[in-house]
Amino acid sequence: MAFVHGKDADLEIQNAASAYVLLSSYIATAGLSRSIDTADVTNLASGAKEYIPGLADGTLSVDGYFDSAADTILTAIQGMTRGFYYYPEGKVSGKPRKSGNCILTTLDVEAGVDGAVSLSAEFQVTGAITDGTHP
Repeated sequence: MAFVHGKDADLEIQNAASAYVLLSSYIATAGLSRSIDTADVTNLASGAKEYIPGLADGTLSVDGYFDSAADTILTAIQGMTRGFYYYPEGKVSGKPRKSGNCILTTLDVEAGVDGAVSLSAEFQVTGAITDGTHP
């Protein structure tokens, strides 16, 4: 098993002009979370709770540092459906690539007297996430 360092990860988001922009220069963490809904189908004859799988869901989250360029990109797409490419091992040919569409639902900018201004964003994935490799 070969482990990889997070410093190599890359994230591209489609901007308001439909071009993909690399956000890696502005973010310190990126994460793609997947889940499957379940439906309770427990009946009177069941000896324990029973479930069946339902719909897939996902979120994409990023945290980093405020930069006016990143803020402009993200503010312009808030509430829009945009494409994404997430490269956990970096944007390198043959390496894993997760892709799909998402909606920027939350954009937070926070400043404190003792540190850098931070930026965080949450995206709701809409539709399926495709697992592939970077060409």
